[in-house]
Amino acid sequence: MRFQLRTVPEFVNIKKNCTHSMKLLVVDDHLLFREGLRHILLRLDQTVDIHECGTVQEAVAVANHISEFDLVLLDMQLPGLQGLEGLLALKGAFPTSPITLISGVADQRAIAEGIRCGAQGFVSKSGSAEDMLNGLRKVINGEHHIPPEISNSQGDGIRLPFGSQAAQCSQIANLAVAPAR
Repeated sequence: MRFQLRTVPEFVNIKKNCTHSMKLLVVDDHLLFREGLRHILLRLDQTVDIHECGTVQEAVAVANHISEFDLVLLDMQLPGLQGLEGLLALKGAFPTSPITLISGVADQRAIAEGIRCGAQGFVSKSGSAEDMLNGLRKVINGEHHIPPEISNSQGDGIRLPFGSQAAQCSQIANLAVAPAR
């Protein structure tokens, strides 16, 4: 098991009423992407503590040391995972941390299912850095973010979860990481 911890210099935190350094977790199997993303994420805040993992298993292991992040970025297409396994595992490991899905492929169905099961947002790897940062700022401040090109106004786009559907996905996430009895 290996994961990298990266710490970077200090800025004014964008999270409302936040007095600690911002903690971010990036889960993506491509090291080059994580390294590039780190430079973009520094534009969010100068007091950012960025943790990087190449697998969901590594990320879940981080929960033994850090119980909460201000933001978790999860690649939707990690090798060896089916559907929403990664999201469900991370929701179980970090139940209070907002998770934003990232992918180079904007599969509307998969994104919608991820949002329904607890992801706070989606950002495209093929979008601009500024679009990504704007979306991440919304998620950090407690809002959902779905890019307008994916969530359209005709009603056939992604709808945000409400009520029992979100609760059911949360219960499923807790079962996914519950210890065997």
